[in-house]
Order: sequence, then structure tokens, then C-alpha cells
Amino acid sequence: MPAPGTCRACGRFVGPETRCPYCGMGGRMALGALRWASLALAIAGVAVLLFLAGNSRVPVLRIGDLAPTMNWAYLRVEGTVSRQPTFDAESGALKLWIRDETGELLVMAYQSEAEALRSTGQVPVMGDRLAVEGTLRVREEFCTLVISLPNDVKINAAEALPLAIGEVEAGLAGQKVRLRGAVRGVRSPYDGLQILSLRDETAAIDVVLPGVGDSAAFLPRLVPGQALEITGAVDLYGGTPQVSVGRWTDLLLLEGEVTIAPKRRVGDLAAGDVGRWARVRGTVAGTQDLTAGLKLALEDGTGQVTILLWDDLLASLPVQELDRGATLEVQGQVAEYRGELEIVPELVSDVLLLLPPAPREVPSRTVGELSAGDLGTVVRVEGVLLSLRPFSAGRKGLLDDGTGTVTLLLWQDVYDALPDPDNVQPGARLRVEGEVAEYGGALEVVPIAPAGVAVVGRATLQVPEMALGQIQAEDAGQTVQVAGQVTAATPFSRGLKLTLDDGSGTITLLLWQEVLDALAGGEVPAPGASVTVRGEIAEYEGDLEIIPASAGALQVEGPAATAALDATSPPSAPTIASATTAAHTEATAGPATPAPAAPSLAPLRTIGSLGSADAGSAVTLDRAGIAEVIYFSKGVQYRLTDATGSIVLLLWQNVLEEVPQRLDLYPGSQVRVSGQVQEYQGHLEIVPRDAGGVSVLARGDRPPVEERSLGSITPSDEGRVFAVTGTVIRSESRGWLHLWISDGTGEMLIYLPERLIPYLPPGLDPGVRLVITGEVDIYQGVLEMVPQSGSDVVRR
Repeated sequence: MPAPGTCRACGRFVGPETRCPYCGMGGRMALGALRWASLALAIAGVAVLLFLAGNSRVPVLRIGDLAPTMNWAYLRVEGTVSRQPTFDAESGALKLWIRDETGELLVMAYQSEAEALRSTGQVPVMGDRLAVEGTLRVREEFCTLVISLPNDVKINAAEALPLAIGEVEAGLAGQKVRLRGAVRGVRSPYDGLQILSLRDETAAIDVVLPGVGDSAAFLPRLVPGQALEITGAVDLYGGTPQVSVGRWTDLLLLEGEVTIAPKRRVGDLAAGDVGRWARVRGTVAGTQDLTAGLKLALEDGTGQVTILLWDDLLASLPVQELDRGATLEVQGQVAEYRGELEIVPELVSDVLLLLPPAPREVPSRTVGELSAGDLGTVVRVEGVLLSLRPFSAGRKGLLDDGTGTVTLLLWQDVYDALPDPDNVQPGARLRVEGEVAEYGGALEVVPIAPAGVAVVGRATLQVPEMALGQIQAEDAGQTVQVAGQVTAATPFSRGLKLTLDDGSGTITLLLWQEVLDALAGGEVPAPGASVTVRGEIAEYEGDLEIIPASAGALQVEGPAATAALDATSPPSAPTIASATTAAHTEATAGPATPAPAAPSLAPLRTIGSLGSADAGSAVTLDRAGIAEVIYFSKGVQYRLTDATGSIVLLLWQNVLEEVPQRLDLYPGSQVRVSGQVQEYQGHLEIVPRDAGGVSVLARGDRPPVEERSLGSITPSDEGRVFAVTGTVIRSESRGWLHLWISDGTGEMLIYLPERLIPYLPPGLDPGVRLVITGEVDIYQGVLEMVPQSGSDVVRR
């Protein structure tokens, strides 16, 4: 190789010359050529890199293969959106879940990326196929894929499968479906959740509606009867299929009507139709009042079927037009009761009045002419009202026209709607149009509407004054005036019972809650008070009672205070002074001397600061957590904890009945408690005097109370609290009470512990319709519901 700077041909030094001046041949290599060659090589290298980058792919991984060692890796996953995406307006974050055959992964998009996806309509819904790239974040082995480039989100919208509602089953979970039906109602178990009930000829299903966000402009007006088409994904709640809709545009209002019940002839209905829906048309051939509703006998020439209307429907129906001779078209579920088929409408719109009954003359009758042969007929009678007293469902009185007496029965809704109820008092002369009925062997006249009761005059009644020892069982129904001294007071679920003594004998003075509420100043007679009362004599379970019709029939002299209700414990609950002993021995002896009232401003204490020296004193725990719940025969014990220790909160059943937040008293909740400190076998307890001593500061994480049908409750709901409505079909009692109720979708056992019995509404017999709130439990393999208090059982 020649030396640097020399000619490659002759070897002489040429310096910077590119051509040799001696031989004329080429000298050294030109540097410019090297520069151009290196530039060309660099461009070619970049081109190769761009080609390779453009043809390489981000690795696609299965969700189950993701591991903590992949933190910050950029990767791609593919799967099906398994839940409806949610958007947090405050943080601007979009959250969705994707599932493949190996697992489920949370995918997040923040602020600008989330806004880009939403503005371009690139937000998937449950059931869509999704391919997404992003950065994997792993925290404590929980993986989240964070979207960096919205353009790398690829959605393959799933095709919706058109189905009848009855074809939707658990095996279709995650599948998009399209359903058509009629809206039956919309409910909201809690803020942020709306559930639509949709029905067609085959079945009904719950539809979870989207949240109301930017798409609120698409919100359709959903009213019962509206025909609707929905597109959504099948989801499971407690094992029961429902449909979840991701966006409001997937709800389409339809013109016309969707048939939910096929038209049937009455004579064609059979036992095989039980549980199905049917629509029938016919004429009302007869009516029958029920404790919680009305039965109509509907005939169409091919047969006769019972139409069962519960009170909640009757309140919105023209009852006076649902009489014999009216022509109706009715749709509802076919049921069977004691071998007879019934159709049970669900909504007011299920009962269509085609033709009202022809006007008919109501015959005028004297009371003495009425007999069992008149049962079910409507008559007009006129007489003087001798007495009127409240009972659990309205008012009962005696009507006298000189030829005899008959019971006047005013249901509460009829009495409340009278133009002037205060004029319907003993001594009023009434003209009554009502149906003849029978109860306990005695005839009754029952007005169907307020217009059936008119005050046409007034008579002066002579009310005899009687000594208590003179009153006998045969005096039941008479209005008398008595006087005596109150010796005992016993509250019960609907009012107060006082024992009245005049030296010649005793009698129970029964004050219904509405009478108590109307007493001047809200004060009630306390033991030791002298009372003069005018009321009707009644007999209940062998005991005589006197029942005033109003607060004006009661005169009180001596001690009277609202505290009287608190100071007297019911027979089934010992007083505070004997609280601790009775809680553990469950003694059945009578109440002990009431403990002194706790100061209204009890000092704030921590649990750990309480000791034996505090027994008998009143304290307040500002905040404590419920750790455990223990039921016993006279109430409930709660183990409370704070940072300093634990103590038992003891609530007698009569106190628990009045606690408005009793359903929130469960483990995890935070409470404020005021009460008296007691000690039993070395353990401290705090015993509130009344419901005001307990307040819930924060609920635990148990879901809120939800209204459910009986057929939708499964073992997976154990521990949940539901509100259900059903009819008692049978009962069993051995100190406790078992009720079996049915709502057409299923049956449920209601277990009522002995501690609730004194606080239950009366007359829980077969045929009575109830609304019950209670906790789902499984005992010896049987699914049951257990109310916490008598107040959680309500007659409809």
C-alpha cells in the first residue's frame, strides 16, 4: 500500500493534489466521495429500520399470562368487554373490563385519552369484542392496562341476537341480545341504578339502564305500557339473567303496542296455564271483598274466572264501576288458589273498563229485614249511629233504626275520604248505601265509596254511666261512660293499653295511636291519673275493653306525660333496671322498677374508659363500630368496639321497634349511642332508654334494601335485606310464628321470632297481603326471611 500523500502509480509525493504532476495518473482518494458514501449508507440504514418497525407487531398476550415482571411493558390484549364501561366526570377517567378465556383485566383511559375515545364514539359496551394496546401497570400483583394511544383501540361491535324474553337464559351470559316488550315499571334501588321491568308474551326480565350522563338527551320517556326495543348484554344477578344496556341510544321506543298476554276464552283456561299470562274479556257476575283487596267473578259465556285485585291497584281504579254488570278486559298472571283459577293483574293499565254497569236502583231496607240471604247485595238503610270505634283497618259502629241494629263497617280509605268525618259520630242519623256482609256471625253494611255515607240529622243519645264491676260480656257494642284510676300502662304496636280501676272492678282502656296523637299537648294518662272516658265496650280474647272513638271522649286529671310510654315496659321486655339479668336469664317475670331517666346530656366517653364504677350512670359513645350481632328472646345485643375496647349494646325489642335506622345496625356500621351502663358477670353493657339513644353515623358495606319478587331470591342472597310483597297462604305457630307467603313468582317462609310477636299487626291469617322487610337466611337447608322488628311486617 502506498504511503499517505504519494501517487498510487509512481510512488512520488503529490501532497494535496488529486492528480500526479509527474505521471499524470490519479493521486489520493477524494474525501468528498467518502462523505457522500457515508450519507447514502446512513439513509439506507434508517430506511431499513423504518421498514422493520412498520412491519413489526406489538406482542399479543393472554390475560392469564400477565405477570408482575411485565410492569411497564407495552403490549396488546384481545377479548370481550365483560362489564359496562364507567366514566368518572370528576377525574375524567374511563374504566372498562375485558375478559378472555384465561381471565379478566381492568383497562383505564385518563383525561385526554378518555375524552378522545368518547368524542369519537370509540367507547365499547358490554358484549363487544375489543383489541387494545397500552402500558401494563402492576401494583401488588393487580394488573391494569393504561391506554396511551386512542387510535390503537379497535372495537368489533357484537351482533345482537334477536330473542323472545323467555329465551334469555344463564348460558347466554355476556351475549348481546335484542328484545322487544312492554314497559311494566322502572325502579331505583339506590342512587345511580335504574332497573326497567320489560315483559312480552313469554316472560318478564329486568333491564339495567345506563347512567344518566352526556347521553341524557337521548333519555326516552319510559312509562308502563310503552312498547320498547332494547339492545344489551345478558348479565347475571344472583344467578338470575338480566340485560344490561350500555348506552341510551340502544333503547328504541316503538309505535303501537306489544302484546304481553295472549287473548284467551275463559273456558279454555286450565291448570297448565298457571304461571302464564292471559287476557280475557267478560262481564262482572259478582264481587267479594277481601281483607286486602277485591275479587271479581268474570264470565264471558264460556266460563267464569276470578279476577283478583289487591288494594294497591284498587286505590287507583274506579271501584264503584267495577260492579256487577260491568264489562272488563283484564290481563294478568294466571294463578290457582284452593283449586280455583285466578287472574292477577299487575298494573292499573291491566284492567280496562269497556262498559260501566247499568245504573240500578238501590233498594231501601229496614235493619230488621236484613238476613243472610242479603249477603253480597247492596242496600240502603237509615238509622242512628249508636257507637263508632277505630280498629286496625278502619272504623266499626252500630246503626239502629228502631227495628234492630247492624254493624256499620267503614274501611279506612272510605272513612278518610268522607267530606266531614267529624260529623260521623255517635248520635248522627246516617243514610248508608253499602253491601251486606257477614263477620263472626253478625251482619254488616259496608259502604264501597264515601258517597255511600250521608249525615241526614242528629239524635240525642243517652250514654249510661256504669261502674266497672257492672260491665259484662253481653254489654259488648254498647257505649257507656266510666271513671277510674290508671294502675298500669302497656304500649303495643298500634297504641296504648291502660288498666282502669274504680274499686268495683277493672277494665282495659284501649287508646289507638290516632287517639293518642290527638290528645291535647300529646300527653297520655300515666299510672295514678284519674280518667273519665266515654266509649264502646268490646271483648278481645276474653278480656273486656272500653274504646273511645276520639280524644274528646277522654278526660284526664292527675299525672299525664309523654314519658309515660317510656317509663312503662311491655310485659315481654324487662325495664332498664333489670335489663342485664333478664338478657341472660330470659326471665318471664313481670317488669321491675324502672330505672331513673338518663340525663339528656350524658358525658362523652370512650369504651376503654368505662369501668365497674360507672354502673348505673348515663354515658354517650360518640363513635363506635358494630362488630357482632346476637339475637335473644327479648331483643338484640350488639358488640361495639372503638380504639380503646369493646362493650355490649343491649336493645330491648320495644326500643328496637322504634329505631328508624334499625336495618343499618349490622357489622361494619358506625353508631353513636347514649344509655345507662350496666354490669353482668363482670361484663359491661350500655342500655339506651329509648330509640333516641341510637343513631347510625355511617353504614357498612351491605347493599341497600331492595324490593324483590319471591321467585328471584336465591341462596346466593343470604345476608341481604329485601322488601317483598305477598299473600299469606299458610301459617304455623309455637311461640314463634311461621308464615308462608306467595306473590305468584314463588313462595317464601317468613320466620317471626317470639320477641316480635307482641309487635306484629293483628290478623295475619291466610289471604292477608303483607309487605315484609327482612334478612335472607338459610336454616337447615330452607331459604327463609327474618324481619328484625314487628314494624317490618305491614298489612296491605
